[in-house]
Amino acid sequence: ESLARDIFIFAVHTRGMRAFDVMTLRGENIRDGRLRYVASKTGKVIDMAISKPIGLLLAKYVSLSPYNYVFPVMNWPYERLAIDRRRFLNRVNSLCYDINSSLRLVASNAKIEKHITLHVARHTFAYLADQGGIPLGTIQQLLDHGKIGTTQAYVESLRRTDELDKAVEGLF
Repeated sequence: ESLARDIFIFAVHTRGMRAFDVMTLRGENIRDGRLRYVASKTGKVIDMAISKPIGLLLAKYVSLSPYNYVFPVMNWPYERLAIDRRRFLNRVNSLCYDINSSLRLVASNAKIEKHITLHVARHTFAYLADQGGIPLGTIQQLLDHGKIGTTQAYVESLRRTDELDKAVEGLF
């Protein structure tokens, strides 16, 4: 459960990194205080500074994993992606399912009633960025969204919930 929690926190702190990218992130993606990888969905190079929370998680896990993955969950060599893409993707999806199952336990133990998954980390980052005053266009770039409408969907529902809560706060 602590590994799943740490992976979730890592994903939030790495601008809502997609689950596949978290699961396949490798030691070679860490250089000179930066995290650089190619986003699996868009093929864009993502380059970000390693913040203190990211650094602490990297220090905790980076040397534990077989095949030089950052987190010790993936047990197939990365080269298999090119050899047998379908089976590699299925393996990553299976691992994501396992992590999401562990996140349900983490949420339950923390008395969180919401459904928590690795994908929720992307929404969490978007929400925090929006609440922090980051412009929607910048959040779109940080999340590597092709369309601003996708980013709007991420933040609007949470933004609207907050507005509704505040609207009735002093009503009764």
